[in-house]
Amino acid sequence: MSRKSSRRKPKPSTSWYVGYTEDSESVEMIMKKFEELEKLQQQDQPLTEQQLEHLFIQTSTFTVESANTVEHDFFEEYDCVVDDDFWESMSNRKIKKDQREQLKEQLIQRYRDVPVRVKDQQGNFFVFKKRIRIPNDDQPTYFRVPPDVSRAWVKHIQPFKSPAVSAERREKYDFSGLHSHCILMNPFQHLTVEQFAELPFTYIDFGIIFIWIDKPDVPKAFKLFEARGFKYVENFCWIKLTMDNKIKRDEGQYFQKSKETLYIFRKEGKLELRHQRSADCEFEFVKPDNQKPQFVYEMIETLLPDQAYLELWAHPKQSRSNWKQITF
Repeated sequence: MSRKSSRRKPKPSTSWYVGYTEDSESVEMIMKKFEELEKLQQQDQPLTEQQLEHLFIQTSTFTVESANTVEHDFFEEYDCVVDDDFWESMSNRKIKKDQREQLKEQLIQRYRDVPVRVKDQQGNFFVFKKRIRIPNDDQPTYFRVPPDVSRAWVKHIQPFKSPAVSAERREKYDFSGLHSHCILMNPFQHLTVEQFAELPFTYIDFGIIFIWIDKPDVPKAFKLFEARGFKYVENFCWIKLTMDNKIKRDEGQYFQKSKETLYIFRKEGKLELRHQRSADCEFEFVKPDNQKPQFVYEMIETLLPDQAYLELWAHPKQSRSNWKQITF
């Protein structure tokens, strides 16, 4: 049989525990440690082990033995797996059976406070206690906000106010009295291209039409507008996002549909245009009841400022100031 060595491990130096804190120590006591440490570091010479040991005695309310009452080494990794054989080996300490589970829980809790050994510029090592918070997904997480927090730190959520619906409802596609050089429309949500072609274009003589067109209707719609003297000039894409901030995917013929396209047709005439002010696509969340995003109005108002804006086939629950909106 091999004889166990009677040589004991040397006790760790108290200089290793400068900066180590216990839960029982107050904030004032902890700050006192660092104040004394800063005073010593102001010296030109690096701190000696004797100076660190003296600092530990002056500023610490615990001993090295009390900090290691539960015998375990410092773990370099935060996660620790302990098998049942470890707890069986605890029996030689003559711990009662009913106390073993309690001790096990205490030891697991202790692993949450991980000692971290750091080195300063002079080559001295310090041990700090880093607390690891283990979140519980079943419980809410709270954050303490300073009382003098700036408004720039947070986004204030205002109470919801239902927008006033200002769209004018007309029957039988009555366009009488309507005229504009800047028109936004969405007819193909309600009509086919053939049905739309039968309606008059009395509401515009020249200008720009912004129209939402689905991909299958694009060839027919292009021929229709070219026959009425309008030329295609540009398009704008709304890339849809779902509530979990992912690109929306709807069923399509060849590819999944993730965007809606606003096509722009122009009939020559005198208009003030502000080019290169807006991007040709935007990411925005899907809207209830197939509403369109508000930035579409902003884009049109930027491109064509100070116009008599007209929207045909407007959404009945969507309004915009300075626009005349007609719904059928």
